[in-house]
Amino acid sequence: MLFLVGTNSVRVFPATQIISQTQQVVSSIQQTYPHLSQHGKISISLTFPCLKTTAQFSTEQSLLSNINVYNEELQALSSVMNFNILNFHMTNNHLAQDNMHIHFRHHIFNSIINHFDQVNQTISTAIIAPTSTSIADPTSSLSLPSDQTKINKKSKSRAVLDRKNKKRFEQLKLKRRQHTIKRKIHHQWTAVLITGYLDSIHVKYSRIPPVYNKILRIMFNNQHDQDIAAEQIGIDIFNENHYQEFVNKNR
Repeated sequence: MLFLVGTNSVRVFPATQIISQTQQVVSSIQQTYPHLSQHGKISISLTFPCLKTTAQFSTEQSLLSNINVYNEELQALSSVMNFNILNFHMTNNHLAQDNMHIHFRHHIFNSIINHFDQVNQTISTAIIAPTSTSIADPTSSLSLPSDQTKINKKSKSRAVLDRKNKKRFEQLKLKRRQHTIKRKIHHQWTAVLITGYLDSIHVKYSRIPPVYNKILRIMFNNQHDQDIAAEQIGIDIFNENHYQEFVNKNR
């Protein structure tokens, strides 16, 4: 089962709001159909890049930041709720002239086919342990719970699962906030240039929140990645001089 969050959603709504709704939908599906809680049964795609701004996100930097936050939070949520992530590996170069729609449609279809080929291969090679079954006594009233009892149990189990998922998700967010590098940044550095530079030096970051008070925060999933990045990212690496050097180098 594959779900896709459209580009228009992340152009209009904050990423945290979309993630909250996604969590509710997945939880509801897994409660209604327990077999979909198994790994590989549900896949959700990362959303596409977009440069067409809206009233909610009036600059390219704020829009790209919201998209990045959504994609990163979705990946964190996937480890909590046991679903797969489909990454189309789209970049701004795949955008059509309207800066919103995807120009290379065949890339989407191929990515979906390849994704489910890998999922099916993983499932087919998994070892499924046999489970024991028991036959209830049809004459026993205890073996036939009332409909209301079933509803109550289902509601309680869903509430418990929702609380556990929310707690685990918040723990992941807290852990990521603890592994953060801060650097002063010149206003000419855009979100695209920042990620482009970090990718060029192979920094394994997890999230880059919007710049605040001329301070860039780079978040990591663990201390190891943070320590390596701290050695690579100089204190003044995002100043005006380095901005000019990086832009000229990539022209």
